[in-house]
Amino acid sequence: MGGGVRGQNSGPGRDKKGAFIITSDGARRDWKIEGPHFGGWEVLHVRGSPADPDRLYASQSTDWHGQVMQRSDDGGKSWEAVGNEFSYDGATGTHQWYDGPPHPWEFKRAWHLKPSPSEPNTIFVVPILSDSEHYPPEGKLRVYRSHSGGNEWEALSKGLPPRTCGRWRESTPR
Repeated sequence: MGGGVRGQNSGPGRDKKGAFIITSDGARRDWKIEGPHFGGWEVLHVRGSPADPDRLYASQSTDWHGQVMQRSDDGGKSWEAVGNEFSYDGATGTHQWYDGPPHPWEFKRAWHLKPSPSEPNTIFVVPILSDSEHYPPEGKLRVYRSHSGGNEWEALSKGLPPRTCGRWRESTPR
Protein backbone atom coordinates (compact mmCIF):
# COMPACT_ATOMS: atom_id res chain seq x y z
CA MET A 1 0.00 0.00 0.00
CA GLY A 2 1.31 3.46 -0.81
CA GLY A 3 0.12 6.92 -0.04
CA GLY A 4 1.08 10.53 -0.11
CA VAL A 5 0.75 13.39 2.29
CA ARG A 6 -0.29 16.69 0.76
CA GLY A 7 1.73 19.74 1.80
CA GLN A 8 -0.12 22.73 3.19
CA ASN A 9 0.05 25.93 1.16
CA SER A 10 -1.54 28.79 3.01
CA GLY A 11 0.15 32.03 1.99
CA PRO A 12 3.03 33.87 3.69
CA GLY A 13 5.06 31.59 5.93
CA ARG A 14 3.76 28.54 4.07
CA ASP A 15 5.24 25.13 4.75
CA LYS A 16 8.26 24.18 2.64
CA LYS A 17 9.09 20.88 4.30
CA GLY A 18 8.52 18.79 1.18
CA ALA A 19 6.51 15.58 0.97
CA PHE A 20 6.53 12.37 2.96
CA ILE A 21 5.44 8.97 1.69
CA ILE A 22 3.76 6.69 4.19
CA THR A 23 3.46 2.98 3.39
CA SER A 24 2.27 -0.02 5.31
CA ASP A 25 2.07 -3.76 5.09
CA GLY A 26 -1.20 -5.34 3.92
CA ALA A 27 -2.55 -5.59 7.47
CA ARG A 28 -1.62 -1.97 8.18
CA ARG A 29 0.29 -2.92 11.32
CA ASP A 30 3.79 -1.92 10.26
CA TRP A 31 4.21 1.59 8.86
CA LYS A 32 7.16 3.26 7.20
CA ILE A 33 7.68 6.99 6.57
CA GLU A 34 10.03 8.10 3.80
CA GLY A 35 11.13 11.63 3.10
CA PRO A 36 11.25 14.44 2.95
CA HIS A 37 11.06 14.48 -0.82
CA PHE A 38 11.54 17.92 -2.43
CA GLY A 39 12.88 19.49 0.78
CA GLY A 40 12.62 23.28 0.64
CA TRP A 41 9.84 23.14 -1.97
CA GLU A 42 6.16 23.81 -1.41
CA VAL A 43 4.34 20.57 -2.13
CA LEU A 44 0.76 21.23 -3.15
CA HIS A 45 -0.42 17.69 -3.74
CA VAL A 46 0.91 14.13 -3.93
CA ARG A 47 -1.29 11.32 -5.22
CA GLY A 48 -0.71 7.64 -5.87
CA SER A 49 -2.22 5.80 -8.81
CA PRO A 50 -4.85 3.24 -7.79
CA ALA A 51 -3.91 1.28 -10.95
CA ASP A 52 -0.19 1.04 -10.08
CA PRO A 53 0.99 1.33 -6.45
CA ASP A 54 4.48 2.40 -7.57
CA ARG A 55 3.20 5.34 -9.69
CA LEU A 56 3.08 8.64 -7.78
CA TYR A 57 2.42 12.17 -9.01
CA ALA A 58 3.45 15.37 -7.22
CA SER A 59 2.71 19.05 -7.72
CA GLN A 60 5.33 21.34 -6.22
CA SER A 61 6.60 24.87 -6.56
CA THR A 62 9.16 27.43 -5.49
CA ASP A 63 9.18 31.18 -6.01
CA TRP A 64 12.23 30.77 -8.24
CA HIS A 65 11.32 27.69 -10.31
CA GLY A 66 7.54 28.09 -10.35
CA GLN A 67 5.25 25.10 -10.78
CA VAL A 68 6.87 21.70 -11.42
CA MET A 69 4.98 18.45 -11.96
CA GLN A 70 6.84 15.30 -10.93
CA ARG A 71 6.22 11.57 -11.43
CA SER A 72 7.71 8.56 -9.70
CA ASP A 73 7.52 5.05 -11.15
CA ASP A 74 9.18 3.35 -8.18
CA GLY A 75 7.06 4.39 -5.20
CA GLY A 76 8.93 7.64 -4.58
CA LYS A 77 12.52 6.38 -4.59
CA SER A 78 13.23 8.57 -7.62
CA TRP A 79 11.32 11.39 -9.31
CA GLU A 80 11.20 12.77 -12.85
CA ALA A 81 9.93 16.19 -13.92
CA VAL A 82 7.13 15.78 -16.48
CA GLY A 83 5.07 18.15 -18.63
CA ASN A 84 4.18 21.43 -17.06
CA GLU A 85 2.30 23.26 -19.82
CA PHE A 86 -1.34 23.99 -19.05
CA SER A 87 -2.43 26.18 -21.94
CA TYR A 88 -5.85 27.69 -22.54
CA ASP A 89 -8.30 26.22 -25.00
CA GLY A 90 -9.11 29.56 -26.62
CA ALA A 91 -8.47 33.24 -26.06
CA THR A 92 -7.66 34.42 -22.55
CA GLY A 93 -8.79 37.58 -20.90
CA THR A 94 -6.44 39.96 -19.14
CA HIS A 95 -6.09 41.39 -15.65
CA GLN A 96 -4.16 44.35 -14.29
CA TRP A 97 -0.56 43.40 -13.62
CA TYR A 98 1.23 44.68 -10.50
CA ASP A 99 2.89 47.51 -12.44
CA GLY A 100 -0.28 48.62 -14.24
CA PRO A 101 -0.49 47.18 -17.77
CA PRO A 102 -2.94 44.41 -18.71
CA HIS A 103 -1.48 40.92 -18.46
CA PRO A 104 -2.99 37.67 -19.84
CA TRP A 105 -4.24 35.15 -17.29
CA GLU A 106 -1.98 32.16 -16.70
CA PHE A 107 -1.88 29.19 -14.38
CA LYS A 108 0.73 29.18 -11.63
CA ARG A 109 -0.08 26.08 -9.56
CA ALA A 110 -1.53 22.61 -10.13
CA TRP A 111 -3.83 22.51 -7.14
CA HIS A 112 -5.54 19.14 -7.35
CA LEU A 113 -4.27 15.88 -8.87
CA LYS A 114 -6.56 12.94 -9.59
CA PRO A 115 -5.04 9.78 -11.10
CA SER A 116 -7.33 7.46 -13.06
CA PRO A 117 -8.53 4.47 -11.02
CA SER A 118 -7.79 2.06 -13.90
CA GLU A 119 -5.01 3.56 -16.09
CA PRO A 120 -1.67 4.55 -14.44
CA ASN A 121 -0.70 6.90 -17.30
CA THR A 122 -3.92 8.94 -17.03
CA ILE A 123 -4.16 11.81 -14.56
CA PHE A 124 -6.38 14.86 -14.21
CA VAL A 125 -5.26 18.27 -12.90
CA VAL A 126 -7.13 21.38 -11.75
CA PRO A 127 -4.80 24.40 -11.91
CA ILE A 128 -5.19 27.68 -10.01
CA LEU A 129 -3.79 31.21 -10.32
CA SER A 130 -1.36 31.40 -7.42
CA ASP A 131 -0.62 30.65 -3.79
CA SER A 132 -2.95 33.39 -2.62
CA GLU A 133 -5.59 33.02 -5.36
CA HIS A 134 -6.98 29.50 -5.07
CA TYR A 135 -9.27 29.76 -8.05
CA PRO A 136 -8.92 29.44 -11.80
CA PRO A 137 -8.36 32.52 -14.01
CA GLU A 138 -11.53 34.46 -14.76
CA GLY A 139 -13.36 32.16 -12.34
CA LYS A 140 -13.71 29.56 -15.11
CA LEU A 141 -13.07 25.99 -14.02
CA ARG A 142 -10.51 24.18 -16.13
CA VAL A 143 -9.52 20.54 -16.00
CA TYR A 144 -6.54 19.05 -17.81
CA ARG A 145 -5.94 15.40 -18.65
CA SER A 146 -2.80 13.51 -19.53
CA HIS A 147 -2.74 10.02 -21.07
CA SER A 148 1.07 10.04 -21.11
CA GLY A 149 1.94 9.96 -17.42
CA GLY A 150 1.96 13.76 -17.22
CA ASN A 151 4.21 14.42 -20.23
CA GLU A 152 1.52 16.13 -22.35
CA TRP A 153 -1.72 17.78 -21.23
CA GLU A 154 -5.02 18.49 -22.97
CA ALA A 155 -7.65 20.95 -21.80
CA LEU A 156 -11.11 19.52 -21.14
CA SER A 157 -14.08 21.86 -21.33
CA LYS A 158 -17.11 19.80 -22.35
CA GLY A 159 -19.60 19.60 -19.51
CA LEU A 160 -17.82 22.11 -17.27
CA PRO A 161 -19.69 25.18 -16.02
CA PRO A 162 -18.92 28.39 -17.97
CA ARG A 163 -18.25 30.26 -14.71
CA THR A 164 -17.60 29.11 -11.17
CA CYS A 165 -17.40 30.98 -7.91
CA GLY A 166 -14.30 33.07 -7.26
CA ARG A 167 -12.58 31.30 -4.40
CA TRP A 168 -13.20 27.61 -3.89
CA ARG A 169 -11.85 24.84 -1.77
CA GLU A 170 -10.77 21.38 -2.81
CA SER A 171 -12.73 18.45 -1.47
CA THR A 172 -11.35 14.98 -1.87
CA PRO A 173 -13.76 12.05 -1.58
CA ARG A 174 -12.59 9.28 0.70
